[in-house]
Formats: sequence, C-alpha cells, structure tokens
Amino acid sequence: MTEKGIELILNELKSVNERITAMETIMESMEAKMATKEDIKSLERKIKSVSDQVIENAEGITDIRNKLKKLDLTVDVLSRRSIDQEAELKRIK
Repeated sequence: MTEKGIELILNELKSVNERITAMETIMESMEAKMATKEDIKSLERKIKSVSDQVIENAEGITDIRNKLKKLDLTVDVLSRRSIDQEAELKRIK
C-alpha cells in the first residue's frame, strides 16, 4: 500500500469517526429527553387518581341531578296545591 492509499483510508476513517461521534451526541440528547420508567409510573398514578376523581364527581353529579328532579316534582305539587287553594279561597269569598 502506498502512502497515498493509507492517507485516503485514514481520512475516510476520520470521516466515519466524526459521523459516529455526531450520532452518539444525538443519541445522548434523545436519551436525556426520554421519560424514565419512574416518570411513566408517576404519570400512570396521576392519571389513575384523576380518573378516580372524575368517576367520583360523575356519581356526585348524578346524585344532585336525581335530587333536583325530586325537588322539581315536589315544587310542582306544591305549586298546584297553592293554585288550587287560591282558587278555593276566591270561590269561598
């Protein structure tokens, strides 16, 4: 092998090493940005907690809605009774 050939190979190796170094840098940057298993577990716990709270709130809203329906019926009955009593009072007078 000639010196020129060896120099050409060395230059090519240098280029390959530079590309590998650049790729390693990119990979390190990507790894630093990735979530760890602990991060994921923490997020899963938070999601579960929020989910549980949503279910609890939905149940509470359903209870309130049912109570309001019952109250609405009661108010309706009382209103009718009041109207009937007013009519009866007018009739008596």
